[in-house]
Amino acid sequence: MLAVHGRFASETRRRQGAANLEAIRRIREALTIPVVSNGNIRNYSEAVNNLAFTGAAGVMSGEGILADPSIFSGSEAPANPPALILLARQYLDLCSLNPPPVRWASHHLLHIFEQL
Repeated sequence: MLAVHGRFASETRRRQGAANLEAIRRIREALTIPVVSNGNIRNYSEAVNNLAFTGAAGVMSGEGILADPSIFSGSEAPANPPALILLARQYLDLCSLNPPPVRWASHHLLHIFEQL
């Protein structure tokens, strides 16, 4: 399996512009192993459209899923405040079992609560 982020390294650091889904599609067509597409997945519709366009075996989301952890649920509605609080508690429970660097945990929690 190969995960492909459709940006150059210089674009990825600043998340400039849309991911190059055409490049991901060409990579997927050239390989016989599953390809996972990454880049610009901010809601469920974008995940579905990405899969349809690239033909990838799956999609990944970084920033988008941090802001709305429910984006792969099939609903276009963002998670409501009680669901976000429950999610944050579950995340902190996982952090207590497998402690990440504090800056990662705080970054994730800020994204989760950004929409409250």
